[in-house]
Amino acid sequence: MVYPLFIFKTEDGVDGYFPDVEGCFFAGNTLEDAIRDAEKAFGQHMDVLTEHGGYVPVPKDSSNYIGDPRLSEDGGVIALIELDPAKYESKAIKFNSPTH
Repeated sequence: MVYPLFIFKTEDGVDGYFPDVEGCFFAGNTLEDAIRDAEKAFGQHMDVLTEHGGYVPVPKDSSNYIGDPRLSEDGGVIALIELDPAKYESKAIKFNSPTH
């Protein structure tokens, strides 16, 4: 699945978060470091989430975030990262599907 990331330049490098995964943050000295940390943060977040019976969130279409005020207020950008939540199937994941 492709998950959007919100990425922000900071004095110390780059940080950001997954807008579709509550509480999943990442950071790095460079953009590349931050992307690697995002992958790691996602995995750790899903481990904790599924251990506690939580749901793996299904990402919204990235076009939903075009013009998002959270980005414009802090000079952020959207990036997309492909992640495989199926790695967590052995932990009996339930996918939280939006009901639009």
